[in-house]
Amino acid sequence: MSERFFCSQASRAHGEAIYGTVARVQTWILLEYPNVWRRRAIDDSRLLPEPVKRHLDSAADRALLIRHSHRHAPEIRCFHIDSVAGTTSVRSLKHYEQLMEPAGEARTLDGLL
Repeated sequence: MSERFFCSQASRAHGEAIYGTVARVQTWILLEYPNVWRRRAIDDSRLLPEPVKRHLDSAADRALLIRHSHRHAPEIRCFHIDSVAGTTSVRSLKHYEQLMEPAGEARTLDGLL
């Protein structure tokens, strides 16, 4: 039986930094979501309406759910990260459908990346 291959171990063996092993992504959306999620987090989520799921699929190279706690907060935070320009902004949403509206008020977090 052959030994399992792990790219992180191969990177270490070649002297590569571990963070350099991930595919290059230009745009990220990190969306707070208090519930648990499965392997296909966005597709399997129960709180996200179907139009929002489709929007997330087309709006970013990579959309991920994040969780600060399991409690529903009055505001949902959504982080938009442009890896190429090195800018990060955060929006507070009352409901997930606001993701589909123009960005409006967003705070830029300079120097975060």
